[in-house]
Amino acid sequence: MMDRDNPALNRLEKQLNPQHSAVAVIDLQNDFVSAKGLLAREKGLDVEPIRPVINAANSLVSLARKSGVRVFWIRVVHTIADSPKNYLEKYLGHLPEDQWTDDKLLAREGSWGAEWDEEILPRLDSEPEILKRNYSGFYGTHFDHMLRAQGVRTLLFAGCNTNVCVQATASDAFYRGYYSIMVEDACASVTPEMNANFIENHKKWFGDTTDIAALRAYWG
Repeated sequence: MMDRDNPALNRLEKQLNPQHSAVAVIDLQNDFVSAKGLLAREKGLDVEPIRPVINAANSLVSLARKSGVRVFWIRVVHTIADSPKNYLEKYLGHLPEDQWTDDKLLAREGSWGAEWDEEILPRLDSEPEILKRNYSGFYGTHFDHMLRAQGVRTLLFAGCNTNVCVQATASDAFYRGYYSIMVEDACASVTPEMNANFIENHKKWFGDTTDIAALRAYWG
């Protein structure tokens, strides 16, 4: 739990104070955003609705850097050995278990599909990269410890897919006491409708939303 002695940040402008804010960029990796990635190639999903969010995420990262806001990069990597059985059954359950191999996994560790899209701004050495094995960036990682050590109280989220890993991490942040804010124009799913539904669900139950134009005004 977060420190109960901290005063509540009861307005968005207080929550967005750069001194205690951080941006989390989630899963803008080849397998999720490229037409050559596994999501499009093997699952037959159209990833084109996700592509524009890459430029938006770049704008958000640039703004955060100029404003002294911390940036964390959260990337999923999978191997059969390190993945929970329930995750493997969900994605590979159509195959006999003896045919579950690493090459069938999204974002296989060490593969091109697991790397950041080439259009993403390069990560700075001062910006931690969190490698996760499940949907949430908090699950099985040191992300929470890093945030607390740096006095972070507010997390702003960008990336894909809003309905899976972004939402899982954002709601997990809420459970742990962080102010959880979706940057609407920097999040995407494979359909705009799905993205909008999960943004609205987040706004109703988990935290506020904002966009890059508003952040420019707040962070100046």
